[in-house]
Parts: sequence; C-alpha cells; structure tokens
Amino acid sequence: MLRIHFVAFALLFISSCVPNMQPTPKQSPFDPYSQTVIDNNGQMIPVDQNTQTKINPIQTVQSANGKVAILLPLSGQHEKIGQSMLNAAQMALFDVNDPTFELIPIDTKGTAQGATLAVNEAARQNVKLILGPLLSQSVQAAGNAARRYNLNIIGFTTDSNTLGGNIVTLGILPHDQGARMAQFAHKSNIKRVAIITPNNAYANTVTTAFEQSARSLGIQVTTRVPFNTHADINIPVQKLATMRDQFDALIMPVSNPSMARLAEALNNQQFGTSTTPWIGTGLWDDASIKQNRLMSGAFFTAPSPQLRNNFESKYRSIYAETPQRLASLAYDATALSVVLLRNNGAGLISRNAILNPNGFAGIDGIFRFTSNGRAERGLAIHRITGVNRTVITDRAPTSFMQ
Repeated sequence: MLRIHFVAFALLFISSCVPNMQPTPKQSPFDPYSQTVIDNNGQMIPVDQNTQTKINPIQTVQSANGKVAILLPLSGQHEKIGQSMLNAAQMALFDVNDPTFELIPIDTKGTAQGATLAVNEAARQNVKLILGPLLSQSVQAAGNAARRYNLNIIGFTTDSNTLGGNIVTLGILPHDQGARMAQFAHKSNIKRVAIITPNNAYANTVTTAFEQSARSLGIQVTTRVPFNTHADINIPVQKLATMRDQFDALIMPVSNPSMARLAEALNNQQFGTSTTPWIGTGLWDDASIKQNRLMSGAFFTAPSPQLRNNFESKYRSIYAETPQRLASLAYDATALSVVLLRNNGAGLISRNAILNPNGFAGIDGIFRFTSNGRAERGLAIHRITGVNRTVITDRAPTSFMQ
C-alpha cells in the first residue's frame, strides 16, 4: 500500500477559522483581489471570514495526527486525471509540511466496485476521513460503504444527486454557476434574457438555477430555445432572430464543439457579443473556446484564476506537464483535511466540522459545504477580451458573511 508523507515545500492557501495573533497584513502578490494576505513572516493566509480585515493564521504548532485516504482512478479509462489529482495532493502535502499527517492513495479503477473495495481498505488503515472518489457512481458506492465505518467523504463529483448524509463534494457544481449568472445580469441592469441550451443534465441544472435566481431579482426569461447538439444549429438561432426585440442578453450553458457552431450562427444573425451580451458558465473557461475570435466580449462565471495560475505554474515546474483542471480540487481537499485534523482531536472527522458555515479559502476561491452536501463557491465573472485572454469584470466574493 502506497503511503505518502510530507516533504517541506512552500505555502498553504487554505484555513479554517482559528483566531490567534493579529499580524499586520499586506496584499498577496498572487491574489490582487485580497482573498489572501501575507503576514509579517511572509506566510500566505486567508482573510478573516467575518470582518475581511483580521487574520486567521494556520496554527502550525498543532499537529494533524492522523491518516486520510484519497480514492482516485489510478488505473483504467480515467487514469490520467487520477494521476494528476494525486500529484496535486502530494503538492499540498509538501506545502503543509506536517510529519504527523499520512495520506493513503487507493485506486478505485474508476468503478463503483473498486470504490467499495477502496473504502474497505481505507477503513482497515484506520483513516479519519476519505477524499474522493471522482466519478458519480464511485462516489455513491463509496458513500454507502463508508457509512458502515461512520466515515465522511469529501468527493470530487459534480453530480449533486449523489450527495447528502456522509457525502459532500468539492466539485464545482452547475447550480452555483446559474445563480451567479443571474446575479451578474441583475448587476448589469439586464431585465430580459433568452436562454439557448442543449438538452442535457448539466445545462438543465444551470438554467433551472438561473431562472430561480432571476425571478427573485426581477429578471424575465422571455424565451428558452433548446437545441440538439447533433442537429443544424442555425434552426434555433433563426427562431431567436424572430424574437430579437424581446431580450437583452443570451444565456448559454454550452461547451465546444457546439459553442463554436453556435457562435458562428449567432454572428450570422447579427447577435454578436458587441450587440447582445453573451453569458455562459465555466464551460467557457477552456482554451478552445477562449481562442475563438467570435467569443471576444463574452462573459462567463468561474473561479478567480490568480491562485490557480500560481498552482499550475508550480505544478508544471515539478511535473513538467500541465495539470488536469480537476487537480486543484485534490490539492484543496488534501490541505483541508489537514486543517480539519488539526482542529479535530483524536476522533473521526465529523460532519459538523466539515459544514463550517464560515467556509474555507482554496485555490479556486472561497467555498463551504451546505447541509445538502454541495460546495457553495464564490465565483467571479470573466470577460473574454481577445484570443485566449480574459479579465475579471466582477470579482468573486471574499466572504460568505453579508
């Protein structure tokens, strides 16, 4: 059984609320939006969640004293993603630098059966918490198995149907993105929108969340145009053209290759970004979309990139390759598990500890777990300004306290 211990390295970007001393902060060079500060000793730490001015430093004098398992697809179809996430988890260990913490990677083989066997092995190793698995069916199977051992799971799935009970997820869920899109539309004084969407679970979740938030903000969804990703995209766009005076912006939870065809069809009907605001989701945080000149001027919701860019740069310097997009979740989960262990004492990590309402600060911004198991995140609004270039037009929140 492979065990991973610490190796000293650099910084920890995540913390729970453990007040101690109050050093004088200065702004972090890695985060111009002040989501973190640097104390007098040069340590990067998150701002206080309540006042956003005081500091809650990581108590490095307190040891984690425990084992945590991380369940990943280290073989099979999703091996590449699993290995990248394991690499990121090891980076977190380097940054934490705690010799009392032990991370136990276990291969799920990307299957539900493999996840069940992995949980049994983790329990045999007397772990206090399980991180992962990645895939929806594996998370569900792992959760069922973990209940026999009173173990909680912090998974990486984006399927909210698997959550609840002893399962929460760090996955960046479509529900938050839909709500954030509505907030941005409201802030931009957009009163009427049209939704053009493929018929899939992700898009349906995004648009439902958008519509729920939009109603409360006084935004009217004047039309919803579904399309088949394998059919002629010009047909739904032509339908939109007959209603062009009925909406002020377009909501589009669409990924490539469909988005490339949709962008061209919209421009052919004079619905370019210069005349009609396009608002999308984190699906647009993708090089193949940001490189499309027709996407210049489009808005999308996603985590702030500052800390992630730093993480990716460090990852490339260590492993000589670019991390998979989900790798940052494994980093945050590993760092979070150390914080939870340090504050936990001798027992298993409890659900109440995981559901800290003040939340935590990680590579992809602030997050906290809700009672239904979702990760509520503070998301930013990005604007594509050129080929593979973006700027933040609406900053991510730095606290859950309003």
